[in-house]
Amino acid sequence: MPQSRSEVVWPGTGRELVDGGPLLLNLYAQDARDGTVLQNTYTDAPQWFTLSDASVGSALADLLRGQRVGARLLLVEEDDGVPVVLVVDVLPTRAQGEPVEPAEGMPTVVAGEDGAPTVTVPPDTPAPSDLVVQPLVRGAGARWRRDRSSRCATRACGGPTAGCSTRRGPTARRRRPS
Repeated sequence: MPQSRSEVVWPGTGRELVDGGPLLLNLYAQDARDGTVLQNTYTDAPQWFTLSDASVGSALADLLRGQRVGARLLLVEEDDGVPVVLVVDVLPTRAQGEPVEPAEGMPTVVAGEDGAPTVTVPPDTPAPSDLVVQPLVRGAGARWRRDRSSRCATRACGGPTAGCSTRRGPTARRRRPS
């Protein structure tokens, strides 16, 4: 059994992780005895967690505390008698890029400190008859491709006097038909 240890392979430069906050992680775990892959989200899609002992386990939570988005971490520990080598990449949980001004008459959206959006619908705005898509942030990275994963959060509003609801969907990957 390799000795239990943890290491910051490289530090992140993004938002600082906070207890109870959302985490989006890529995970790669191997059995240290024979190299069997135990988990690999890099080939499918990252996973959502909360920064808590209950969500990610106390050893990983302790390693994540104080880190920033963009960090790569290494954790070597025994899990039910199996020596496990775990590599973790901390991914952003919020859109990054330049704000896009909404078209005239469209609702405005402002993100709070915690990232929760506040949607303001202009008064006397009629409900749209068709689906309307309004980008709010334009990222600087490569354009999305069919073989890439994506993640989104939606905020649906029923009109100027109706309430809004937020839904954070799972990370999705569009698959080609087999």
